[in-house]
Amino acid sequence: MTLAALITAALHLAGPESAPVVRAADHAVAVYRSEHPGTRLDTELLVAVGIVESRLRAVEAGHGVGVWQVIPWARQPLWRRTRPTRQQLRDVTTNALWGAKILGGCLRMRTSIGAALTCYNGGASPGYDRRVLRVLRTLRSAAKKETTT
Repeated sequence: MTLAALITAALHLAGPESAPVVRAADHAVAVYRSEHPGTRLDTELLVAVGIVESRLRAVEAGHGVGVWQVIPWARQPLWRRTRPTRQQLRDVTTNALWGAKILGGCLRMRTSIGAALTCYNGGASPGYDRRVLRVLRTLRSAAKKETTT
């Protein structure tokens, strides 16, 4: 899927503020892939997570911050010492990079995308994985229509 088609699909699902967020997600995935060759992480999946988490808006809900609802602190020892501050996570690029890092880590540790999504969400929301996968299918379908027209 092209970035332009993904942006158009995201605009339909999440509104006019989506374009810079999708570009930040694409950049974050490129950075993550350069550090972790062979990863299963892709921009479409990261954008789908952002749509479910915040409709691609920089919000603060509960402990999470920004589009990908990254928590500045975590119980997972892997990330505890390196998490950015709440203020840093308000920057969409930083938030996207951390969303990619966490989701990519979950994809490396879990055998299925559904299990990786549950890992990303911390298991806090039953059906979270199904919601993200449904949005992912919708994004891909909309982007496919965009590229064929």
